[in-house]
Amino acid sequence: MDTVLLASEMNKMSSLTKQMQHDYLFNTVDSKKRFGKWAKFDDSIEMAVKNIMSKYGCNREIAEGYYHLLSDDQKSEINKEKVKGGKK
Repeated sequence: MDTVLLASEMNKMSSLTKQMQHDYLFNTVDSKKRFGKWAKFDDSIEMAVKNIMSKYGCNREIAEGYYHLLSDDQKSEINKEKVKGGKK
């Protein structure tokens, strides 16, 4: 994001030589990491959707719609019903 304005300035000054453009960008852009972290997958939502699918016998798309409509209490009740015993 921080280099967008600098690139815009270079687009405005297209008459400059390639070397001049390079020197400007080389000396103004800080060297740093420009990538954010990847978003992590939330397994609890996936498990809740699977539990809704098995309880109501619907496909994934409809279960995701149900997930957004159900309250937190209803979701936890469905998850408690589908918990299987045994060691983890």
